[in-house]
Amino acid sequence: MRLKVARIRAYGPTGTISQQNAIETKPIRFVFVLLDNFTLLSFASALDCLRLANRNTETPRYEWLLIGEGGDTVSCSTQTEFKLDDDLVELHRDDRVILCGGIEIQAATTKRLCHGCGARPAKASRSEACARRPM
Repeated sequence: MRLKVARIRAYGPTGTISQQNAIETKPIRFVFVLLDNFTLLSFASALDCLRLANRNTETPRYEWLLIGEGGDTVSCSTQTEFKLDDDLVELHRDDRVILCGGIEIQAATTKRLCHGCGARPAKASRSEACARRPM
């Protein structure tokens, strides 16, 4: 007895399944907003998870961008300086934003940063205003 194998082409809302898979393989971008004196351990743990996940795949699934006010360098809680990729920039719709702060978050939060987060510092303290906006 011989079996016949039928080729079935599946269609989804945006085309064939293979087209959807091509769309889904676009790397997910994480944007780390580093505030002055941010906690190094939390940032390093998050970044290392993304790095290790990329290492276990054929093509990178994640990419990241380090931004902060001024776009040059920022110091962490251990006083180590990190070179930023860019200033506070316009974000893409699908970006995952992670705001990295530290103990003195009010001192590191500026009106420009809150405005970029969509917060209104006039109605609340700077740290409360930034924390209220869902990202």
